[in-house]
Amino acid sequence: MDDAAADPAAGLEALGLRPARAAELSSILRGPVTDLALRDLPRLELGGAHRWLRATGTVIGSAAPGLVRDMVPGLDDRQVAEAAFHPNLLPPVAFELRRRRALLRRAKDPGALTRTGPGALKLSVALMTSRFLVHDHLAARIGVEATNRLGASHAETIRSIALGAATGRAARTEPAWGAWGLLAVLQALLRHRELLQAPATSVPAPPTPTPTPTQAGAGAEAAAATSTVGDLGLFLCCSAANALIAALPTTD
Repeated sequence: MDDAAADPAAGLEALGLRPARAAELSSILRGPVTDLALRDLPRLELGGAHRWLRATGTVIGSAAPGLVRDMVPGLDDRQVAEAAFHPNLLPPVAFELRRRRALLRRAKDPGALTRTGPGALKLSVALMTSRFLVHDHLAARIGVEATNRLGASHAETIRSIALGAATGRAARTEPAWGAWGLLAVLQALLRHRELLQAPATSVPAPPTPTPTPTQAGAGAEAAAATSTVGDLGLFLCCSAANALIAALPTTD
């Protein structure tokens, strides 16, 4: 998972991209996308957030096509594969974060994550945006409870892979950096959508169901917005990030 010698564009070629396009995309991810994530969450490159990005790419990249096939009947294999596009953008950012840390004269500890300073408001807005996107695009299709269970399940797997055998201070501080760092990178991807040129197979909004008396009393499920298959893969990543953040101790 942490192969620093690997070419970050090679994984993008596995998505079926031409080498020139994979190299261009890798450059965007390692440049503007990483720069924006670091502006929103300074010191992110100093810790182990790259492991959380790679773990998310592995977990959601593997699960997203099958989940989207279930959500949107009638897609062909090529269209279903588009759901893995955004999860597979995370490893090049992870590569770049690790590379930038290696450029420092000595490895540094990012310390405990404190949600104060200029980046705190940006991340609060990013979390709100992420929750709205998940609610509007995923929860409306499979239900709020199912979406929450799915996010929690993915988050647990990501946490297990990313932390591995970590103990002591790393086990206490890294989950916060990993969870909020993942959200910062996903927000950076959202803000660079035009440059990234994700696949654009459209997914129409399903008809809004008539709420049952129980739903009417408790609040009906969300009405889904129109999405693309690639969007659904991205919002599955957001669902996992939301669950990772929700599971953090309040002292993080």
